Amino acid sequence: MLYKSIKKALLDPSSATSLKLNCKEGSISPEIGKLKNLSHLYIQSSTLCEFPNELFELEELKVLYIQSKALELIDERFFSLKSLEFLNLSRCNIKDVRVGIQKNDILKEINLSKNELTDMPLGLENLHSLRALNLSDNDLTEVSDKLCFLDKLVRLNMDNNKLTSLPNFIKKVKNLELLSVDNNKFSNEEKINITKNFNIWF
Repeated sequence: MLYKSIKKALLDPSSATSLKLNCKEGSISPEIGKLKNLSHLYIQSSTLCEFPNELFELEELKVLYIQSKALELIDERFFSLKSLEFLNLSRCNIKDVRVGIQKNDILKEINLSKNELTDMPLGLENLHSLRALNLSDNDLTEVSDKLCFLDKLVRLNMDNNKLTSLPNFIKKVKNLELLSVDNNKFSNEEKINITKNFNIWF
């Protein structure tokens, strides 16, 4: 059942599988940890930047959507959620993403579009089941060779960044079917190389 406040969800915690919050505070109540069956969590806020450890103990959480302009750092706790398959952090103010060193075989899709990333997520190579990665509308200037470890990656979107080249090692991402790099800082010469090497037309 879908609830729109933690307080109401706690009246019948076992029935709370979806929660949609519009947070006006800078943090979420630790009481969220009592919603043991929560599988979908949607949070919108303009001030949210702190998260209780109890949120990361939700073992059934599969979908997590957070939108907050106050959010600048994503740490390894987000990638420790045992059942999380879809993580949407679009339209925040994120400058740094740290996946951590622990292998993650669950997460399938990450949306980090419309943030302020200048580097690709640190520890990206540990997301072994990742199938889709959206990094569009950021400030990326180069592509990490850690992408080569993402054997299951099918879709990669890096539109609207500040890339000046597209390295050939991307070809080693063996299951990649859709690569999008529109509106970057490629020279005309580099565009010709990209068209030749990746069959991408500008």
